[in-house]
Amino acid sequence: MINREEQSDIIYDYIYDNIVGYCVEQIEQGNYDKAYNRYKNSVLVLEEQFAKPALINRFVKTLKLKNNN
Repeated sequence: MINREEQSDIIYDYIYDNIVGYCVEQIEQGNYDKAYNRYKNSVLVLEEQFAKPALINRFVKTLKLKNNN
């Protein structure tokens, strides 16, 4: 969860500048494969870095609650 990060504004700026901006430029130049690959790879990295830990944490809490009942 990026919003919970201390410097979330810096992370969002990085995403915009290095992913969104790059992809838009590549699409405008007709480089659809470059845009797709940057977007796909970036989403996978962001998912691994931010979403996966949050999901694992939520899953562990759920398991603990079920085991305590």
